[in-house]
This record gives sequence, structure tokens and C-alpha cells, in this order.
Amino acid sequence: MIAAGTRLGIAIRLAAAFISVAALVLTANFTVEQGVLIERTTQITHTVPVPVPAVAPVAEPSEQAFAPRVVTSEKLLGSIERFERAVLGRVEDSSERNSLEYERCAVDLAHASAAFVSSAYALSGTSLPKIATEVKNYESHGKSLIDTADSRRSALAQHAALIEALNARIKASLDAAWKIFGRVVARQSLMQLTTTLDRLRQDSASLGSVMGAQNADNIAAVDKDEQSFVDLFESSAQSYRRSQGDRWYDVMHDNMQQLVAARESAVQLTQTLQTLSEEFSTQRSALTASVPAKIEAPAVRAAPRPPTATITELSQASIAPVIETHSVTTSLPQDRQRRANFAYASAAVLLLLLYICVATVLSIVRPVRRLILASELLAKGNNEVRVDRGGVKELDTLALAFNSMADELAAAKATAEEYRKGLEAKVAERTYQLQQLAENDPLTGLPNRRELFALLNAAIVGARANSHLLGVFFVLFFFLLDDVLF
Repeated sequence: MIAAGTRLGIAIRLAAAFISVAALVLTANFTVEQGVLIERTTQITHTVPVPVPAVAPVAEPSEQAFAPRVVTSEKLLGSIERFERAVLGRVEDSSERNSLEYERCAVDLAHASAAFVSSAYALSGTSLPKIATEVKNYESHGKSLIDTADSRRSALAQHAALIEALNARIKASLDAAWKIFGRVVARQSLMQLTTTLDRLRQDSASLGSVMGAQNADNIAAVDKDEQSFVDLFESSAQSYRRSQGDRWYDVMHDNMQQLVAARESAVQLTQTLQTLSEEFSTQRSALTASVPAKIEAPAVRAAPRPPTATITELSQASIAPVIETHSVTTSLPQDRQRRANFAYASAAVLLLLLYICVATVLSIVRPVRRLILASELLAKGNNEVRVDRGGVKELDTLALAFNSMADELAAAKATAEEYRKGLEAKVAERTYQLQQLAENDPLTGLPNRRELFALLNAAIVGARANSHLLGVFFVLFFFLLDDVLF
């Protein structure tokens, strides 16, 4: 293993790579400036006679048709399919990514529709206004579907917020209730309201899905929970007005009305969303079926070719001689040697750069992976994890710091555990002392009146259960004090 003092840092490695590239550039410049390329060029010129071409008999031109030009609708159909996926994704989740994808697909669909209609008209002269109109209606339907999904999502969010507001108000009333020895003494109706509201919160969570997951059973369950909550609240209206106040009752009543309205709105918007989704799918199928697969241009017949000259006319024509020139270039042997040296130097520098890059990547990636794995284990509570040292100097220092931090965390955890155990022992001891003070007289150590009543009640319950009688003896002590008359 390489010692810590001899490890090279990232800056040194990058500097070595830069120096190597600079050396390559300087070597290339020095070679170009010092080595002068010497070439010898020899030109050879001679006259080549032009033979008379043999012309085969040409048949009469026949009527031939050019291959028809075609415009396909693959791009438009692909844009329609991508737009449908983008709309459904935006309906499912209103994240920024889905919103940007929907906007991009809408623009692509508009461009693809315009390009297909214009290309079809330019090729065949046929206008397709119906397709352009259907595409616009399709885009408008998708926008309506998204707006309905957003409105439904807002209604569900309002419904959940009202549930939390009602729960917070009830919890506040329970927290402000009279407490005796750690037990909350509150009206039974408030506890029942809390239980009913918890059940409503659990059932209303099923309304959160957007596309097709909601059914009649979920709606009926939420409706039943809301009706139970409203009936329970209205049955104790006068009691709530006396104990909690008119303002508390009015606010709770308004929140309940808003809760029911939000749930009804969410259910109605869900039904509308399902209807629009089915219509959107049907409209996409109809639009795809109405788009022609391809449009062909009308066939254009070839024009007759001009008559070909005969052999006699070609032989009678004056043919000028052709002068052909060849150039041969040679170079000196020493120039080849210089180029070979330059190639070897370039290859050596490139290999060095490749080695530096690979070594740097490995010396960074491996330690980083070890640090990530150790951090995950440390986050899960494993305080004994340590990172093996290695890699570049900076990451090796980071590994050392990580190990030091892990040691300190282990020591701190051990100290906290000891402190917790001591605190629990003190709490148990103090609880016992308080219980003794509550049940026994601090002066004599005998049970006090509260403990006497507790024992007497227990004895009465036991005697009543066994059909026995219970007797209580009172012992009175009279003390005579000097100079005191009773």
C-alpha cells in the first residue's frame, strides 16, 4: 500500500496530464519548424487519341412513369400517441416534469398536424381541414381533462385539510380538559368524535387516486363516516355550546358543512373525470382512424428523349486530341523518419494520458463508493463501520475524518445510553417516592385517608360481591390537657 505522504492529489494528476499535452504540442511545433519537407515532382505529358465510341441502336422511347412521391402520417400518429400519454401522466401527477412534458407534446402535435396538412396539400392539392379541426378538438379535450383533474385534486386537498382542522380543534379541547393523576377527564362525546374522525380520515385516503381506482364502496364508506360524525355532533349540540362555547360550536359546524361540500364536489369531479377520460380515448381512436396512412402524388409521365446522333455523324465530327498529365511526388528518406518519430511520441503521450485518466477515475470512484456505503450503514445505526483508506490524497483524508467521526459517534452513543439508564433509574425511584407520599402519611408512615377510602371501597365491593356484611370500627381517643376544658 502506498504511504499517505506519497499519494498524489487530484491537482498534481491533472497538472501532469496538462504538462503531457503541452509537451505534445511543443514537440509537434518543433518538428514542423525544424523539419522542412522536400518534395520532387515530375510531370509526364503525352497525347492520348480518343476512340470513336460505339453507339448501340437505341429503341424508340416508351412511355414510362416516375415513381410516385408519398407523404406518410407516421409522425402525426406518433405525436397523437405521445400527447395521449402526456395528458394521462399530467392527470395522474401535477409535477413540474409532467407539466413540461405535456406542453412539449402539445407543441409537437400542433407542428406535426400543420406539417402533414401542408405537405399533403402541396403534394396532391388536397386540403384536409377536417383533420386540423379534429386535432384542435383533441388538444382542447386533453386540456379539459387536465383542468378537471386539477380541480378534483384541489377538492380532495380541501377535504383533507378540513379533516385536519376538525381534528386539531377537537384535540385542543381534549388537551384543555381537566387532568387528574395523568388521566384525562373529558366528555365521552368528544372521544367518540375523535374515533369517528380517525375512521373518516382512513377511509377518505382511498379517494386520492385519480384514474379508475375509486369505486362505489369507497364513496359509501366515506359518506357513512361523514354522516356518523355529523349525527354525533348534532346530537350533543347543546352540551357543546355549554362546555366549549358558541364560537367553538359555530366554527365546527361551518367546517363540517364545508367538509361535506368538498367531498360531494370531489365525487362529482371524479365521475366527470372518468367520463372525459373515456371520451378522450374514444376521440383518439376516431382521430387515428381518420388520418390517412399515406398520400401519393399524381403520376407524371416521362418526356421523350431527344434523338441520338448516328455513328456516321460521330465519325465525321472533328475530335481534338487529349493531353494527359501525371504528377509523381517523392520525399526524402529522412522526412519519413521524422514523421515516424513524431507518431511514436504522440502514441506515447496518448498512452500516458489514458493511464492517468483511468488511474484517476479508479482512485476517485472506489473510495467514493466506500464512503457512500459506510455513510448508509452509519445512518442505519451501525457505529462500528469504518472506511478503508486509499485513493487520491483528498479522499484518503476524508476517509480518515469519517473514521474519526464514527469513533466520536460511537463514544457519544455509549455515553447517552449510560445517561439514559441512570435517568430511568432516577425516574423510577422518584415515582415510587411520590406514590408513597400520596398513599402514606409522611410523619408516621401509616396509610392516609385517601388510602383508607381506597381500601374501604375495595372491601365494600368485595363484600357486596360475596353477599357479606362489612363492619367499620371507629376508635376515638380523648386526651385531657391541663387547663383546657371541653
